[in-house]
Amino acid sequence: MIGGQITIVNLAESPAPSPVSDFSNNRDHVQIGLRDDCGNTQLANKFDVPLFNLGTNSALFFIQNCLFGMPLTRPLVMPPFEVTDPQPLIRHTGQKSQLILNLLGQNQTGPNVVLSEDHALVLFGALSNAAQVAVEQTKITDHGRLSFGPQGRIQRLLVPLPPAPPATESQAFNTPNALVRCNGTSHFTQDLPGIRTGFFIGTTNVALYTGGQEVVVAEVAGGAHLKVRPTSGDTIDGSTNPVQIQKHGSRTFVSDGVSNWITISEVRHGD
Repeated sequence: MIGGQITIVNLAESPAPSPVSDFSNNRDHVQIGLRDDCGNTQLANKFDVPLFNLGTNSALFFIQNCLFGMPLTRPLVMPPFEVTDPQPLIRHTGQKSQLILNLLGQNQTGPNVVLSEDHALVLFGALSNAAQVAVEQTKITDHGRLSFGPQGRIQRLLVPLPPAPPATESQAFNTPNALVRCNGTSHFTQDLPGIRTGFFIGTTNVALYTGGQEVVVAEVAGGAHLKVRPTSGDTIDGSTNPVQIQKHGSRTFVSDGVSNWITISEVRHGD
């Protein structure tokens, strides 16, 4: 168990062993982070030796309110350095090795947090609405298997934020689960963010995995000239064409986590 307002940076380099490598019997349980009032735990790996090495064993990590493998941009007092390109925190190998990362609270999981080899399996389970996972996890997908558990919804970001009037031009936002209030009495098109390039964890430049996340665009002023279009490289229901939003209507778009927005709900005037 690792908890409290503590920052741990692993400085081990090859050929040194991983500091935590005594996993066995496929029953080990690691808990990182504690209650909401204890402050954040932060774990980062600076060099090529992961902090945890499961070998061919399986393990369950329960991670709560932790900056898990996120870049460390706040210089430490002792020693004064940053971790801008964190390396994988966990390594495991073998088809029988199954790593489950259950994420709870305001947990932020950084890019390439696990090094998987020989078809080892990683499951990200976002148990909390506010848990976030970086989209870049090629250290898993290059040689292992990656899957996601159910992704929770967070309270939707309201854009523009009242008392500002409904938008008359495209609104920019980089947080998933947004509700965009629009005035379609004049012609304008609301642009959707890029699924893999337009969403970020907090204020960092870490791209956020957005599978299952929603954006709602609503026409609230009674205008009939509002359209929504995907960013370059993305589609809406498989098409690159803009879609119309009826006056006093809305559309709910769900990200597939790759490149397509799926319309799951459309409200039309008079419905």
